[in-house]
Amino acid sequence: MIDPAALIEEIKKKLAATSAELALVPPEAVAGSPATGSSGEVDIFARRLHLKQLDFIYQSQLARLASLQVLQQHRLEMENQAANWSGFNEPSRHPFLRADELKESVTRLSSRVEELKSLATTTDQAGVQVINTAENSIVKLRQADEAVEQAKNSPDQQVRLSRERDLLALQNQIDLARAMAFQIEKQTIHEDLLETLAQLQLARKQLGVASEQVELTQQDIDQVNKNIESESQQIIAELKRVVTASDLKIKPANRKGLSRAPLGKQ
Repeated sequence: MIDPAALIEEIKKKLAATSAELALVPPEAVAGSPATGSSGEVDIFARRLHLKQLDFIYQSQLARLASLQVLQQHRLEMENQAANWSGFNEPSRHPFLRADELKESVTRLSSRVEELKSLATTTDQAGVQVINTAENSIVKLRQADEAVEQAKNSPDQQVRLSRERDLLALQNQIDLARAMAFQIEKQTIHEDLLETLAQLQLARKQLGVASEQVELTQQDIDQVNKNIESESQQIIAELKRVVTASDLKIKPANRKGLSRAPLGKQ
């Protein structure tokens, strides 16, 4: 389980180090095409690109972790509310309508729970590739370290291998950062699921209480009819607005021609 506060501090340090290292890379290295430069220039170009990738990933992670903190707080509040709910503050004027709305809430939240469970499964499956890539990156970096050590008697070769090793080290940081981004996303979905489950628990509690005193009265029927009438008026008003807007798009000359054209002719 990720501790967002602790991870935020860790990523801030990594971001600061990446930004400092990026500032040391000559900016002119990106002025031209790497394909036409020397081997050293190509390495500098690639290094700058890798550092920019890392900088972007770390900044994105900080934003996602801040959102995760807010989500965790909301989830804790919702769980507390669901656990401690003991009844409505005041009786409803329309118990039947209250019960009906709560039934809809239970149905909607139950559907949302299933969606989040499916999303969590899909995310886990997608994360396998991300984690495998990070693990392979660690292996390649270790092999590169060994190659540099074995080339200690060949200075020129060791310099070349050291440059390659440095780029692999940056790629390894990128792969590990992407794996961490996956973990953040996975926990975000988990927090969303827990909050939705708490909402569902509360809605079921409230429905249980509301259903005990449900009695369809004439007042409830009148209220239902009133709601239907209100919704119908809103739909009619929206249709009129769309028709009016469409009519205004017809140019005056075209409108005049249309009014004179015989039926069945353009």
